[in-house]
Amino acid sequence: MLHRRTLVASLATLPLSALARPRKLPAECRWIIGNWHSDVEQTMANFTFQGQRPTPEMQARIAQMFGKLSHTITPTHFTVDETFDGRSTRRSWAYEVDSFSASSVSLVFPSAEIPGITLFRKDDSYFIRTGSNFEYFKKSK
Repeated sequence: MLHRRTLVASLATLPLSALARPRKLPAECRWIIGNWHSDVEQTMANFTFQGQRPTPEMQARIAQMFGKLSHTITPTHFTVDETFDGRSTRRSWAYEVDSFSASSVSLVFPSAEIPGITLFRKDDSYFIRTGSNFEYFKKSK
């Protein structure tokens, strides 16, 4: 069993960056800030179901599931607005940047029981993984 003194001593040897995530949004991640809306056209362009492209009739039915979400991302919060069957819901969570690269930002939500997400940048859009597919979001103008 690890004693308290041993734990404190071992924590003292860690670099400060290992103990706390940065509070400010890194400059390389600021592209995520703004209002984003689900893009049905881009999402359906490569949509597959069980590894196959759906028939045109099924594509039309599946496409109706997309385009309902909007994301608003501020330097501290990730907000999801959804309109479905005439009802609107809004949820918002504080987030932290877990990691990032030139073309992606991974977010975690420390105070929420939801999984983290990775936003993959593509031109004026980003996409997130939804099962074996990707849902695209375009920045609102």
